[in-house]
Amino acid sequence: MVKNTRMTDGSKTVDARYFITSFTHVETAAKSMRSHWEIENNLHWTLDMMYNEDYIRSRKDHSPQNLAVLRKTALNLFKTAPNPTGKANFSFHKKQITCMCDDDYLITILQML
Repeated sequence: MVKNTRMTDGSKTVDARYFITSFTHVETAAKSMRSHWEIENNLHWTLDMMYNEDYIRSRKDHSPQNLAVLRKTALNLFKTAPNPTGKANFSFHKKQITCMCDDDYLITILQML
């Protein structure tokens, strides 16, 4: 059992979650659970926000898998791409817009493949 305490707007909620696992060490089990949510937050949430992946309707042949690979490749390129302005905070969306407007930046990102 894992107890989770959350504070929102001054109210405190405590949830209890039950897991079946082969881990006998508490810290190892906790690390495994956190790493699962790290993947969810870093990849799936980003794909959904950037590309509306939950609303994609491609279903014919291998197109869903092929498009998923392309979206993940683009996401990784934007994560590792240099910021065109040199500023520390430059979002994925701004990098996409810059690619559409600046051919030199688009070529820079495509050369990373």
